[in-house]
Amino acid sequence: MLVLILVGSLFQANLAAADTIIKNADGSSVETRSDGTKIIKNADGSSVETRSDGTKIIKNANGSSVETRSDGTKIIKNANGSSVETMSDGTKIVKNANGSSIETRSDGTKIVRNANGSSIETRSDKTEIIKNADGSSIETRPDGTEIVKNADGSSVQTNPDGSRIITNPDGTKFVEKAKKP
Repeated sequence: MLVLILVGSLFQANLAAADTIIKNADGSSVETRSDGTKIIKNADGSSVETRSDGTKIIKNANGSSVETRSDGTKIIKNANGSSVETMSDGTKIVKNANGSSIETRSDGTKIVRNANGSSIETRSDKTEIIKNADGSSIETRPDGTEIVKNADGSSVQTNPDGSRIITNPDGTKFVEKAKKP
């Protein structure tokens, strides 16, 4: 049940026993919810939301926003759809409006994701994994091992000594010994 109460030039709406919205003559409002959330909306469309868990969301009139969570995570969303998320563990994710992103983890791992679904992951130990949109991938390890996985589930692992492990789509494996020079 919504009850509007005229108090001078202010409107107060009682939404529930402890939920209130105070609307000012200039178009701004203050909403207080029973869970402790408080939302201040300005006449220009901007707002500040403070939640009981410590999360604070500042929304600008242009559609951009900054969210700061109680664990230290910070998310900046731009009006064009791009964003930057910095997590409490140091991980940072930059997302572009086209769907591509770059994720840098606190351990040094970097993942570049393209809008078409392909990605390149470089781990802190220098392992590189290239994933294609069709599900195939190539993994190159620091010791020289290369694993090529096809979309059908088959794969070929080439080891530093030249030996190869060939896996068929049905899971059967064949081992080729290294050829002697």
